[in-house]
Amino acid sequence: RTQIRRKMKNPNESSFICGTVKKPWGSNVVIAEKSRVLKRISKKDGALQKHMNWLKDLQEKRKKLDEKKKVEESERLERKRIFQEREAKKRLRSSNSNN
Repeated sequence: RTQIRRKMKNPNESSFICGTVKKPWGSNVVIAEKSRVLKRISKKDGALQKHMNWLKDLQEKRKKLDEKKKVEESERLERKRIFQEREAKKRLRSSNSNN
């Protein structure tokens, strides 16, 4: 107890003994790994950025699918129109041959 009181009375003595960092963080990393470390701590590699990229990819895929569906639908309608015209001509010929 007396040791604790002595430390409390002397404000110059600190509870923790530690050194100061002289170099900026990451400067002791090997050069080959430095880019990887900097990439990891950069803002563009965060979860939000990954989510935004995922949303962008999803939006592009959806847009491509919508365009593909539109093209397929227009092709289907064109085939249907041609078929209806062909069948109408057949009906007209058969009705003319019967008369």
